[in-house]
Formats: sequence, C-alpha cells, structure tokens
Amino acid sequence: MTREAPFALQPSPPPCASQTTIRYIRGFQTALIITSARPSSPNRYSKTPAHLPNMIFKVAAVLVVVVGVAVAFPSDPYGAQPVYKEDPIPYNFAYGVKDDYAGTDFGHNEDSDGKAVKGSYNVVLPDGRIQTVSYVADHYNGYQAQVSYKGEAQYPHEYGPAITFKPQYQPSYNPQPSYQ
Repeated sequence: MTREAPFALQPSPPPCASQTTIRYIRGFQTALIITSARPSSPNRYSKTPAHLPNMIFKVAAVLVVVVGVAVAFPSDPYGAQPVYKEDPIPYNFAYGVKDDYAGTDFGHNEDSDGKAVKGSYNVVLPDGRIQTVSYVADHYNGYQAQVSYKGEAQYPHEYGPAITFKPQYQPSYNPQPSYQ
C-alpha cells in the first residue's frame, strides 16, 4: 500500500544572481554595501511590474547615500568654539529713592568681590512697615535671603476715593484751527 503526499512538491524558485558592491566614499568613514538581487528569469506569475523591485532598490540606495552624507558632515564646519572664561570683576552700587509727595521710599545696595555678592534692598510697604531683604549669593550656595520687617502694620479705619494727581503744567502751544 502506497501513500500519496497530500501536496505536490513544488520546484524551488530560480536561482538569483546576487552582486555585492562595496564602495568607499573618499573623506568619509562610511562604506556603502550595496547588494542587488535580481532573478535570473522573470517571474510570470507575479502581479507586480518587472521594474518595481529595481526602482525600490534604487530609491533605497539613494536614501542610504543621502543619510550617510548627512551624518558624515559635522554640524559646525569650524569645529568646537573656544571657551573664553572672563575673570570676575568686583563691583558695588547703591541707590535710594524717597519721594514724600508720592509716598515712594525704597533703596538697594550691593557689593561683589567677583566670587560672592552681598547686598540688601528695602521698601516701605503700603501698610506702613519697612521690608528689608539682606542676601548673599555665590555659585556654590546659591541665593540665600533673610527678610525682616520694621514697624507694625497700620490699616485705615475708613477707606476713601483713590488719590489722583492732576498735572500742574500749562501747555505753551495753543494752535489755531487751520479751517474757517
């Protein structure tokens, strides 16, 4: 009793002509390895056009070349820029503003030895207290501030309209109308 195979043996596909090309692009450290596989005889049962695999291969090869060239070129053609580290320069400044008419009173002073900065600023708050901020700042500890207040908050018992100031100047130029 002989048994037949439930399927028929199919012949193997035709051998492919494979070519490998290695190309080195001068000046780059990239080598392109291009392998093309073409069937030795056209496949008559395929529904794709015969030129489609070649076109896909060419597009892929061009894409690999473009990406390789883009990666090979440095983003900065002049190389790394030198870093200039300036020597720290000591400084100090101070200012203060006191305007009794407008009720403005504040000030600021600061001293630096080039490595650390020390200073303070003060302002008269709307409730009548004086806020003083003393600070020290350097690259190791960062900004460290101490806030203190002088006086006691004073709140009015009655609120009135907002204070407005009218200009006290008179215009010196009074043009006459040009139309009659």
